[in-house]
Amino acid sequence: MLTLPKRAAWPIGIALSSAITVAGGWGLVQFLPRSQTTLPDPIVSIEPHNQKIPQVYWVAGGYPEFQLVPVPLESIKPDTSPKDKLAIAFEQLLTTPPQKHTSSIPAETQLRRFKVMPDGIYVDLSSEFQTGGGSAAMITRLGQIVYTASSLSPESPIWLSIEGEALTTLGGEGLIVEQPLTRASFNEAFPL
Repeated sequence: MLTLPKRAAWPIGIALSSAITVAGGWGLVQFLPRSQTTLPDPIVSIEPHNQKIPQVYWVAGGYPEFQLVPVPLESIKPDTSPKDKLAIAFEQLLTTPPQKHTSSIPAETQLRRFKVMPDGIYVDLSSEFQTGGGSAAMITRLGQIVYTASSLSPESPIWLSIEGEALTTLGGEGLIVEQPLTRASFNEAFPL
């Protein structure tokens, strides 16, 4: 397992992404506390996995420690297209989480559109995605989307919209969301 501090995630993340693509790997974002007055810094752990199987990222732990935990969708037929595999992963993400896990995504959130295009993966969610929770919950739910959408291709850019409008801010505290999102940009822009 390889652990990177937040400040090193972006420059080293590009090199790691190449290594992960060659060796096969999945990302796990683990959020640990920094102090009682601030939110914790993220740590990225990379371990091998089969990128032919999509993964749904659920939440383990609670404030101030959150972990995004991948759960592979083993029941998908091997001849299913990558686009359909990801669509199934998103359908699963917006349902009830498995035992021992939770989700920061509001239960009423619906997937409106999902497209895999040459310039990235487009995810359009219903407005419920933006309701409830503080900064930590908003960051965690954004991570669930980014990591699930990029589970077959960790370097893929993710374009996130709400009710057809590009997401620019998230939540009442106004987290700025710069598009497209990638795993590396998520880890750099949203330190917990």
